Amino acid sequence: MEKRLAMCPTCRHTGYFLFLGEQHWPVEIARKLNVPADISLWRCPACQTTVSEPDLLPPQGRGSPKSEVVAQGS
Repeated sequence: MEKRLAMCPTCRHTGYFLFLGEQHWPVEIARKLNVPADISLWRCPACQTTVSEPDLLPPQGRGSPKSEVVAQGS
């Protein structure tokens, strides 16, 4: 199970987001929408909102300004 420390743009909670998978867009559509063709999706541990990789915010209040990704066994 992969997790990432970040802040939710919806509820502003800082915590470990659960990796849900990837969303794949056809290249032509992604180019028109100005988004990556492959986007990682994460779930907020507080409000359960699904957040795309580009929308995650840097973690706040945990002492480290860098995001970290952690792989954990089930």
